[in-house]
Amino acid sequence: MIRIFIEPDRSEKLTVRMADGRNGRTLLSSTSQGYDRLSRAEDLARRIAPRGDEAVELVIRSAAGKVMRRETLWDPTAEAGAA
Repeated sequence: MIRIFIEPDRSEKLTVRMADGRNGRTLLSSTSQGYDRLSRAEDLARRIAPRGDEAVELVIRSAAGKVMRRETLWDPTAEAGAA
């Protein structure tokens, strides 16, 4: 599973980070670009979400690291069942 995290950085801007769910390795990060609005960060997360054979989950965290919201962006098993 691939996880896309949206979380605030030290300057309170929101960053988007895509990580491998198995080992936690960062695959992509927007640390050079922070977002003021959650909707802009979510738009980016949806655009970069791969549509391959792995599920993709969006996780929005608070500054304290608490999970505020979790959403499945892509589930290949659900798509295979619909076909």
